[in-house]
Amino acid sequence: MFSYLNTKIKILERLMRNEIKEYGKVNRVKAKAFSEKLNDLIDFYNRLRNDKQVAEEVFEDVISEIMNLVKEFKEDKCSFESLDISFEEKAFYDILKDVSIKHEFEYPHEKLLHLAKEIKKIVEDNSSYVDWDNREDIKANLKVDLI
Repeated sequence: MFSYLNTKIKILERLMRNEIKEYGKVNRVKAKAFSEKLNDLIDFYNRLRNDKQVAEEVFEDVISEIMNLVKEFKEDKCSFESLDISFEEKAFYDILKDVSIKHEFEYPHEKLLHLAKEIKKIVEDNSSYVDWDNREDIKANLKVDLI
């Protein structure tokens, strides 16, 4: 029975990690946050796993927490729709919001949305070249435009 519980946790963990990895290709900020939450849950379970009785007792709680994380992840992944911005613009929005929180300054929600849209346009314009990430002149131009 205990082996079955571990397998179930490992399958859920692997599925969630794959989803987070894919999300991270566009939205690194949120992917990192979800990855940290998943790591915390798995670490909690792994610490208790050595005591089979305790692990079996908390198993349902851990599964429930993982399922809550899956639900939160899906909601966040689709939240761009309610903000009336694109999936990619949401990634820039999350970066801007994270920076404002990190540096403890308030920035109005509407301005964050506007900036996210503008940043996406700038990045799209500058990354239209095949080798944009290797060309220093294009990267320098991108930095200037973003500033």
